[in-house]
Amino acid sequence: MKPVLENNLMGDQFFLTRQTANLLEDFTREINKGSSLFLLYGIKSVGKSRLLRELTNRGIPGRKFCWIDFKTENVESSIQTEVSDADADGLTSDIQELMEVADERDIIIVDHFELASNKAKHQLFHSWTTAGINKKINLIVIATTGSFDDLREFALNFKVQVKSFELMPCSMAEVEAFLAFYLFPKNPLSTLSIPADIEKQLRSCNGILSEVVEVANQQGKQVSIKPDSDPELKNRAPLAIGTLLVILIALGISYPYWAQRVIDDDILPPITEKTITIISDNEDIVAINYPDSGQSNPVAEARESATSPQIDEPKQEGQSVSEPIIQATVNNASKEKLSLDLEPTPIEPAPGKADQPEELVVKNEKQQLNRFQRDLDNALHWIEGQDKNLGTIQVMMISSKNFNGEAYYSYLDRLESKKIDVSKFRIYQISSNGSVEFGVIYGVYESRREAYQNIKQLPEALKSRGPIPRTIGGIWNEINNR
Repeated sequence: MKPVLENNLMGDQFFLTRQTANLLEDFTREINKGSSLFLLYGIKSVGKSRLLRELTNRGIPGRKFCWIDFKTENVESSIQTEVSDADADGLTSDIQELMEVADERDIIIVDHFELASNKAKHQLFHSWTTAGINKKINLIVIATTGSFDDLREFALNFKVQVKSFELMPCSMAEVEAFLAFYLFPKNPLSTLSIPADIEKQLRSCNGILSEVVEVANQQGKQVSIKPDSDPELKNRAPLAIGTLLVILIALGISYPYWAQRVIDDDILPPITEKTITIISDNEDIVAINYPDSGQSNPVAEARESATSPQIDEPKQEGQSVSEPIIQATVNNASKEKLSLDLEPTPIEPAPGKADQPEELVVKNEKQQLNRFQRDLDNALHWIEGQDKNLGTIQVMMISSKNFNGEAYYSYLDRLESKKIDVSKFRIYQISSNGSVEFGVIYGVYESRREAYQNIKQLPEALKSRGPIPRTIGGIWNEINNR
């Protein structure tokens, strides 16, 4: 499969890792608890601004966001106030005005704090401590690692407490997982085959995703999906074999009637009426008539008559299969002249194969949709009924634009073949800024800390996805956009 390089995952889609999911949850929790001053720091281009953009896009009920960027010297605000480009002193007038018109519990995010002048930094803290704290305005400062001590000093001088969070670069496993999301959005769960020279370039990016994107745009066409992990390749073979089986079995069943008709045409008068009826105790087999050529397609009728398909249960060894009895009736005029027995011997199917053609006909996209919707409903009821302090492990987040139900269930089948208990998987749906995403969690634990400790015990197939510990309450709030 060829990679798709024209997607915009760095823009519209947010690549969730263990630490970014924890940080989003921690920011939301601490803001709701009433903490006021935050610092998010890390090396240059590690993704600090992108993380808080995701927090802004997800939103926090009852809160408005405002961005002050000392790099572009601009104020971007959803708060109703007139803002302008920065003056020579670094946004001092805009900062003062913003603090005065902001409502209680609003959130102000200050980006590229390290680029601000000392006067602008002083004005920021002065305005916030005099007007912002009383209105319970939250202030989140984004800065490089080198500005950590600088902000701490300002907080100490103004006698305010600051909660600090560090954003670390991605691990190599997370880089490879991101590459799958970026290059193959239709199969984001696939394992990649990466040439050695490209892998060396990726390691030199030191976990900075913006640099990984540059490598992907230049060398991405040389990256491919491993055949054993490509859902499309794995599903084509069973589909082709199944189609061939249907054709061969249909030919095998119909052949005796072709031969019988040749004999009848030679020694019997023309039959004016002929009806072949399939009678069976099996409810999945319907009665089919073959009169004139104007009749509709019997396979299509069988599909319309069938009930909504359910997940197929494997048959036990030795289980009997109802055999259809084939009868032929003719009109009275020709019946008197018949000297042959027109009730042919039923064809014996291969053991354990009798119901495969019907399964192949019944299985369709509606079955996958029903199974997926049922899994969503079951997970929602399960999450709602659990203690919200319990922990779980989030294995992945998938955008609805990239979601492929067939690929998802093929992924679960591969895990089950590796003796992984797939019954512990649950998939849930969230809406964020008008877009739909699906989260996949695994297991349940006494707390998020215990979930974190159990990540080390996960099978390699799950650890390679960069799993993260979550709380049931955090996921429930996410589902309800709290």
